[in-house]
Amino acid sequence: MALTPKQDRINRAIDDLLTNAELADFQAFLEADQEHAVLYDRLRDVDLLLRQPPAAAPAPDFSAKVMARIEAGEYRQYAPHAGLRRVLSWLVVVGVFVLIPTLIVLAIALPVMAQPGVFMNIFQQFVGSLGTVSAWMQGVLTFLSDLIATYPMAPALSLTIIPVVMLWAWLVWYLQQRNRPETVVIPVQVQA
Repeated sequence: MALTPKQDRINRAIDDLLTNAELADFQAFLEADQEHAVLYDRLRDVDLLLRQPPAAAPAPDFSAKVMARIEAGEYRQYAPHAGLRRVLSWLVVVGVFVLIPTLIVLAIALPVMAQPGVFMNIFQQFVGSLGTVSAWMQGVLTFLSDLIATYPMAPALSLTIIPVVMLWAWLVWYLQQRNRPETVVIPVQVQA
């Protein structure tokens, strides 16, 4: 919305952008036009309030009232279903991590149980895969024992990695905590 020239002159006067000659002309204009003079006074008052807002102080018994409401448990009315929400969230967690996998296993196992040959084939595959895993683990353990026999300092060097990694993780955590803005505590004085 475009300002009229009169409104623009009022805004410039409020912002102290008028020269001395323009200011004198503006004063004469305000004396002649009462409507714009009222508008100028209102806008000047708003400008002063925005530039220097009054300091708002809490009531003397503000902290006592807040503490009384906390002790009375009034904050519970703002979250009346918090307990129910917590129970429902735990039920969802149980459902996701226990019931759904159980139902999937049952959905797969029940048709297989009806056919013993298929079940026996799956069981043999499972036992065979356990044998493969145990053979792989035995190979890894043999490699490690040969490595320790060849290089006796390898376990000591590998164990020094653990504190270094822990130190690095702590440093990352510490730096993140340091850059977090501090909580500002505003002391409130209670007047008796």
